[in-house]
Amino acid sequence: MIAGIDHIALSSGDCGKAVRLMESLGYRLAFSDCGVKNPAIKRDYMTGTCLFHDLSFLKSEGSLNIEVIDHGRVNGRRGSIMPVFENAPRHMFETVGGREDMHGESLLNGRFYGSDIHAYFVEGNDGSSHPRTLSRIVVKTPDIARSASFWSALGFRSVSAGDGFAVLEFGSIMNRDRFLLCLEEATGAPGAWSLDDAGFNCIALASSSVDRDRETLIMKNGIRPSGIESLTVNGKPLRIFFARGPCGEIAEIIGIGGKNEKTRE
Repeated sequence: MIAGIDHIALSSGDCGKAVRLMESLGYRLAFSDCGVKNPAIKRDYMTGTCLFHDLSFLKSEGSLNIEVIDHGRVNGRRGSIMPVFENAPRHMFETVGGREDMHGESLLNGRFYGSDIHAYFVEGNDGSSHPRTLSRIVVKTPDIARSASFWSALGFRSVSAGDGFAVLEFGSIMNRDRFLLCLEEATGAPGAWSLDDAGFNCIALASSSVDRDRETLIMKNGIRPSGIESLTVNGKPLRIFFARGPCGEIAEIIGIGGKNEKTRE
């Protein structure tokens, strides 16, 4: 059973700066791990290859966890996930895409100064008026229905839909947090995602049984995931697999509980 969103992945050419940026928004570093061996199954989800990677895991109360990853390279393409930061003060980012109306709310399409991290920012926020840092993400897709079907198979449920958009929600059984995935139709949406795209590029989900969940995705949803592979992170053994959606999306499924547990403190 998929129990919740474990984290969203952030690949950066300067991971130290990425960590400091997230800390300035209220995130705290839970742990870092260097020289983690990349599983072989990851190769099909990257444009280049690397044997090892470094990572830092960050948490903020009521917000999506962020895993900052250093593969030693980024491929120059922009990640396909655009998080909505609720409390970033204006001096931290520059506007690169102007204002966008998101279901009646004005958001600024921007980038953190001096970084390759793109995101949406709530306009007019002074950095202290919102209790949560990050509780929703936006994904541009060429086909709303097919993308929504993929994420629904992974545990998201539909909240609302309209012309050119759909909003899905994941309510974790591990806590009371609710997170939103906003799908926006865009003819110029990027194709297949890659784990070495710069910025946010993957949604990782926690599973109580990776074997059962992988089989369900194949048998009931027609999704062709990767095989399951083991790796060790922060001294703990994990079993993981990846799944690619019909519009190029990437989801990572991580086993939790027992031998699959991943320590976050």
